[in-house]
Amino acid sequence: MEWRTDFENAPTGGVRIVPVGNKGATRVVRSKEWVWCLSKSGEVISTYWIADEGRWNGFSDKSPPVAWLTIPDHPLIAEARANSMQEALI
Repeated sequence: MEWRTDFENAPTGGVRIVPVGNKGATRVVRSKEWVWCLSKSGEVISTYWIADEGRWNGFSDKSPPVAWLTIPDHPLIAEARANSMQEALI
């Protein structure tokens, strides 16, 4: 894994529309996708994109991160995902 500076390709989470109540109302739910970001001072911060504010959590829009890195899965999670994919193919 390498640090990346192309923030336009950084994972920013997803959006789902979920029903609320039984009258057809809905609301938007944003999921957080955590990444590691590197500050100008060299500090590594676990963060996520705040779409409504247009910035990364823990950073201001005046002092954004300089690089990002996807947080790797824990080995047991990676193994479980691989097993579930294999079961889906069977």
